[in-house]
Amino acid sequence: RPEISRCNAKDVGAAFARLQPGMGIKPHLWNAPPRLAAHLGLRTPHGATMAVGEHELSWEEGKATVFDDTYIHSVTHDGMEDR
Repeated sequence: RPEISRCNAKDVGAAFARLQPGMGIKPHLWNAPPRLAAHLGLRTPHGATMAVGEHELSWEEGKATVFDDTYIHSVTHDGMEDR
């Protein structure tokens, strides 16, 4: 797409993340220019949640979750299957 080649955004990319039961991601935030983060749920077993600021949410398979990466956010997985 031509608009992508003209994009001046810094620190963009994509990654896959797998989270095993009992694991988590410590609270962290992005402290540079504001940016949005998007998570797409590919496999979303019960028990995996993300806290963003004061809000807690769960992923849904096939649906994207978009949030402001400058808020403190973390992930916990108390379920029984890999996420």
